[in-house]
Amino acid sequence: MQRLPDLLANAWNPKEWGMVTVVVGVSGGADSVALLRAMCEVKQGEGKLVAAHFHHGIRGEEADEDERFVRNLAESLSVEYEAGRRCGTNSAEEAARKDRYEFFNRTAAKWGARYVALAHTADDQAETVLHHILRGTGLAGLAGMARCRELLPGVGLIRPLLKFRRDELRNYLHQLQQPFREDSTNQNCHYTRNRLRHELLPLLAEHYSADPVAALVRLGALADDAQRAVTAWADELALHHARQTATGWQLNCAELPGKPPHVVAELLICLWKKSGWPRQAMNLATWQRLACMALADDSPAAAEMFPGTITAQRVGPYLLLNRPQAAGE
Repeated sequence: MQRLPDLLANAWNPKEWGMVTVVVGVSGGADSVALLRAMCEVKQGEGKLVAAHFHHGIRGEEADEDERFVRNLAESLSVEYEAGRRCGTNSAEEAARKDRYEFFNRTAAKWGARYVALAHTADDQAETVLHHILRGTGLAGLAGMARCRELLPGVGLIRPLLKFRRDELRNYLHQLQQPFREDSTNQNCHYTRNRLRHELLPLLAEHYSADPVAALVRLGALADDAQRAVTAWADELALHHARQTATGWQLNCAELPGKPPHVVAELLICLWKKSGWPRQAMNLATWQRLACMALADDSPAAAEMFPGTITAQRVGPYLLLNRPQAAGE
């Protein structure tokens, strides 16, 4: 059986990143420690590896021990080390995630990194897909986490371990006799992801599917393929039918009737992305409502307000999208 570093080299060719600096998110847990150890083994070229650890400030002495562990691990592996810490105590999952990614952004900018590598696994991908299914999602959500995406201009976020299972990583660390840290909050079923991990997925495995993780990962991969095709179609429509204005967009809807509503919704998402408008509060229902406005007839309609102070109004064949510029922007 191939060792993890060899499999990692096949999954993400070191020649792609060997000559550039890579920031590796390291919590101290098994997955991230395995990623750092494997990347150290297959590293080529002059680029640096930077072990980046973010202290969330919510687990007291346990989190302090995690920080010391990662710092000592980085020193023992002769890689650079960068630490960050939250100032607040809000433990909400989304707030913690936002702060963590801002830390990765700062660290990548500081070190001039080309990539930020995170240790999400196939098990994490399955949990993500399942979570999205349960709360309601479109194709993009069904696809789960992207293997690679832009984090900042010129900086890619990559997840080299998305095809690996947690057990594989722990076996690798066992072979190395490499210790790691256990986060006590991973057992707390107050958090949605932990309930999926410890309650729902084992229930599915016991009564419905021998390997629900593999099935969910396959579903996510198929959804990703479909989403890529839809996105390409939507981008083409945006190129030919949308014109940017001083405060937003003018979308010519004359050619849209007959197009699938999902594609039209993706077209609108494309315009949001191009403008850098906030999408966190936009859900499947709001995108569908916008798509209906684009596909409606030419009858005059009152403007509607959407999250982020964005207005949408159908005027003749055009859907007008506007976001008044705030002071200081």
